[in-house]
Amino acid sequence: MPWIDSDRCTGCGLCVENCPVSAISFYGEHCSIETALCVRCGRCHDICPNKAVRHDSELVTQQVKENIDHAREKAYECSRILESIEEGRNSLERFIKHFNKEKAVIDETLIELDRLKGSLFR
Repeated sequence: MPWIDSDRCTGCGLCVENCPVSAISFYGEHCSIETALCVRCGRCHDICPNKAVRHDSELVTQQVKENIDHAREKAYECSRILESIEEGRNSLERFIKHFNKEKAVIDETLIELDRLKGSLFR
């Protein structure tokens, strides 16, 4: 999913003008992508002279850190509220189950998308 790096965006508007579904607009001095509208055509990546339109794969490390920080915070909170270190561990175990479920959903989605890719445009 594309996103716009506001440090690189100069607000030239080329991406806004060239987005075929009007998913990009100005947000203050910079542009922003409405992810629900984006069809992932890639035109914004190609048109941006400053390479401000980025791919979300660049955010993996940041998102992992956010997930870990969130799980750690909730586990400590659970441990404190329930006055048990074991309850904090149990909380982390529930986070592991949650992310394993998310991984299973993603794995199955990728399999189905590959099937769709092979059959959609025949």
